[in-house]
Amino acid sequence: LDLGCGIGRWADAIPEDITSYLGFDFSEDLITIAKGRNHRENFSFQALSAMDAARYCQDNDIPRFSHIIISGMMIYLNDIDVGRVLASLDVLTQKNAIVYIREPMGITNRLTVKDFYSEELKHDYNTIYRTRDEYRSMIRTFAPRFEICEHGPMFENAALNNRKETAQFYFILKKNMG
Repeated sequence: LDLGCGIGRWADAIPEDITSYLGFDFSEDLITIAKGRNHRENFSFQALSAMDAARYCQDNDIPRFSHIIISGMMIYLNDIDVGRVLASLDVLTQKNAIVYIREPMGITNRLTVKDFYSEELKHDYNTIYRTRDEYRSMIRTFAPRFEICEHGPMFENAALNNRKETAQFYFILKKNMG
C-alpha cells in the first residue's frame, strides 16, 4: 500500500511478482498520471485521502497489507490527520507488516510554512516540518503496536541535503503482535 502515491514513482520500482499494489493519493490529477504510467494487472490507483484508506479497504474487502509506504505525504497534514493515518496502520496491516515512512523533517525545530508562494509550484505552499522526536512520539502514541526498527537520515552526505533547516529522514516500523 502506497499512501500519498502521487504519480506512482514507487510503483515503478516495485517488482511485478508481488500479490498486489494499491496507491492512494488525494489528487485526482496525480492519480490520472499514475494510471497512465503503470498498466500492470495487479497494480491499482485510487483518488482518496490517506485518512480514508482503512475504511475504503474494509468496505471493499481488500486484504491487509504486508508493506506500507508513506513518503513525503505527512508534511501536508495537520497533527490530527497524521495521528489518524498512524492509527489506521493497525487496521491496514497484517501480522509482522513493515511500514516505511520518509519525510522532510525539521533538523532542530518544528517549522510551519503557511501560505508561502512557491515560484517553482506557481502556487501557495503550506507544510509542517515536524522533528524526528515529534514523529517518534506520534508513532508511540497512535501506532503503539509498531516498533521503530530503524531510523535515520536519508543521506549520510550532508551535501545532498539542500536545505539548512530541514532534511530527509526515514523510519522503518514493524508491527509487533506481542
